[in-house]
Amino acid sequence: MWQDTVRLAATGPGPRVTARLAAGCGRDGADLDRAVRAWEYGGRDALAVLDERWTPDAEALACAGVQLARAWEGEARRPRLRADGNRWTAHDGRAQLRYGRDGRWWPYREEGGHWYPAGPAATDPATALAGARRCTGAATSGVPSRVRPVTNAPRSGAVRGRRRRPRDGRGRPRVGAPPRGVPPADDPRPVCNSDGGLA
Repeated sequence: MWQDTVRLAATGPGPRVTARLAAGCGRDGADLDRAVRAWEYGGRDALAVLDERWTPDAEALACAGVQLARAWEGEARRPRLRADGNRWTAHDGRAQLRYGRDGRWWPYREEGGHWYPAGPAATDPATALAGARRCTGAATSGVPSRVRPVTNAPRSGAVRGRRRRPRDGRGRPRVGAPPRGVPPADDPRPVCNSDGGLA
């Protein structure tokens, strides 16, 4: 039911309907706003990462560790990240990486005491962290130079870090269309080899 509610709210039905949808699920407007933002960045997968806290098993943890080590290989400064289950939080507490069960990294940013999705998933944790830092306007220290953003200003048309969905002929969001720049849900997912690397 929650997934259907989020999908419906993502179509932009207006504030009154959105408030009723949230109340009907026993959630508040902020919960629904975070969920809609996640849905716009990655649909069902992003919603699962938002709601689910899990502890990666030894194999998934090894794969995550290899990805994190490779992301900042050869860089003078690595970011300090504190691990808690599938979540790695930057030492300044403003950016977070969430490791999905599919092996992708999802950027999050702190906003008003809550974690909000900050962009689509990436197979590279450094790219995901750069996306989270770009949304927060945080300094780019610890972000490898190969993925360091040129500017911390949001792109034209961006609203609070969201990507705009394609519009129909009347300027309304197209129902079921992912935000621009978000890969389709049927993209192949990265998987770990037995040595912990990406396949």
